[in-house]
Amino acid sequence: MKRFFTSILAFSLTAALFTGCGKNDNLDKSSVSSVVDVETSESETVSENSSETTTTETTETVDTSEKRTELSDDYECILRAFYDATNSDDYESLIKTTYPAKIVEGMLGIINLDRDGFDNEMNKNGSTYEITDIIEQGAMTQEELDYNVMNLNNIAGGLDILKEHGGDPQALSDEEREKVSNAIMGLGTPDTADIPDYYSSSKGYDVTVRYNKDGEPDEDYFFVFYVDNEGWKVNNSMRKFVKKAKNASLNVAAKNLFNAFNTALLDAEDNGMTLNGLYIIGSADSMNYNVPSSVNTEEILKIAANYFEQIADYDYFIIVNNGACIYSASDKKDDDDTIGTYPINQIPVSLATVDGNKIETIDTVSSDSYSFEELFEVAKKTIN
Repeated sequence: MKRFFTSILAFSLTAALFTGCGKNDNLDKSSVSSVVDVETSESETVSENSSETTTTETTETVDTSEKRTELSDDYECILRAFYDATNSDDYESLIKTTYPAKIVEGMLGIINLDRDGFDNEMNKNGSTYEITDIIEQGAMTQEELDYNVMNLNNIAGGLDILKEHGGDPQALSDEEREKVSNAIMGLGTPDTADIPDYYSSSKGYDVTVRYNKDGEPDEDYFFVFYVDNEGWKVNNSMRKFVKKAKNASLNVAAKNLFNAFNTALLDAEDNGMTLNGLYIIGSADSMNYNVPSSVNTEEILKIAANYFEQIADYDYFIIVNNGACIYSASDKKDDDDTIGTYPINQIPVSLATVDGNKIETIDTVSSDSYSFEELFEVAKKTIN
């Protein structure tokens, strides 16, 4: 999704505060972007490709008809409102899906100070989104709820301070501008430490929305939480940041496993172990598959642990072909939400016909398309 929503925040809460007659030198660029521009690109944080693998151009076939996944609560309407507003470039309706009425009023007040300038700064969406499925990953933790509520309180508090000083960011002194920005950024200076608790929330969900974007399948991630006396609200940018960070971390872990096991297999072979064959070695005995009797999996796991210190934090499996690791998958223990793979975001299909030491893979349409156990079953079929 283009940075349509980010543009609203950047223009209404940031540009007016940090341009014009003054600038807050105590805030670096990263501090500003943490509030208004969490998502900086559409690409994954990790985008490496293995030079030792062959990737096909084929993508999975996806059923694009709208699906109905059972949800725990009645928040579907707010997600649909988000995409309806995005499709129509209706920024006012869009911010109403994300912020309570008090904040919406404050943001629109800032926008209306320079409506022509805002319209010129806005990036038009230019795409059409059609929801195909809404998948509830689980309930938000209390920590996640508290963090989202804190952000709302900070913004409402900053807008109140702005209102106390006339409501026009351009008319603020440097000191007043810093006070307002500190409140919105949640920096907790003495002047902003007494911001009241405007909002509260006791329930929310981690949700994945799958859709067709101009006919192509894709997905996005949301925190959807109920703000008491206000209704359901969504946080798209923060959930996407968390999701991408988690995906990146697990993909890095999968690559570390890939490298560690290739080194361990070399060591084992140097020690006289015969490693011929096509098989799977896993962190649990139940994930050892088709392993020849000549291969001591326990010994290989011990050697690999010397090359990856955090290996015990993950469930994992690797595909081995004639003594070389050609694929790896990782799943952090006590976190069944996301899996990582190396090659990154790839699903094994079969051994390449050109070179039996390479594996043919396809891009996964969704990181949530498979559970770790399901991916293991796919790997088993790959080597049969």
